[in-house]
Amino acid sequence: MGNHNLGSPYIGDLVGISDDLTLQYTGKGVFTKDDTICWGGMGYSPYLQLGAENLDEVIEVWNWFTNNLKISKSLFEIEIEKTSVLEFILFSISLA
Repeated sequence: MGNHNLGSPYIGDLVGISDDLTLQYTGKGVFTKDDTICWGGMGYSPYLQLGAENLDEVIEVWNWFTNNLKISKSLFEIEIEKTSVLEFILFSISLA
């Protein structure tokens, strides 16, 4: 079953603050990194967090799902990532 890394956040790669104090968003979409599947600022373990045997299984299911959508895959990935980032920011603020 391989490495079961829980993953790690990369939210800092997606969100920054400009000189005029506005939030800047840079999308990455869905990608793999260090045996995790990443989107929305967080890397997820395919086995421990998503119930899959490995990254290939997650990618296969993700591709099947997004290919059956009635909208563009890239648009869907951008929107889900923005929503995840916003939830992360709002949840973090509510805990402060």
